[in-house]
Amino acid sequence: METQNQETNVQETNQEQPEQLTLTKDEFNKAIQSAADKVRTEKTKEIKALEDKLLELQPQELTPEQARIAELEAELSAKERQAALTNKGISEDLIPFLRDGINPDELTNVLDQLVNSRMAANGYVPQGHAANEGLNAEQFKALNYQDRASLYERNPNAYKMLSKNFK
Repeated sequence: METQNQETNVQETNQEQPEQLTLTKDEFNKAIQSAADKVRTEKTKEIKALEDKLLELQPQELTPEQARIAELEAELSAKERQAALTNKGISEDLIPFLRDGINPDELTNVLDQLVNSRMAANGYVPQGHAANEGLNAEQFKALNYQDRASLYERNPNAYKMLSKNFK
């Protein structure tokens, strides 16, 4: 029984230790070179397959007819965009500065807000004007000769209208 245990221990010891291979330096270098060549060949094939797939996915050159169609579609799109912006009251002078795909409604709203805010902040607000009060027949009767002459010089049409009612 002891012999069997010793044999099992010897077998277990042999199984635990990896098999040793003895190579000369040249044989070792050849084995490494062979393994490197195999990996290089596999990777070269993978690269070639990926390059072929890339060429398939890249757009090919357009025929002259296809190029003309694309050009005409771009022109039509630009004219439609210009018409939409012009209809919203945006000057044609601004259109070249705008990017494609802009929403004309949003642009006009933004421009209106910008102009209104600038006018409120920096715009001209007249001051010192008297309220434009109308002159009725009673007030015209009460005017003296000098005031009537002044009214005739400033606004002859109003003087004629009031003087007709006065008589």
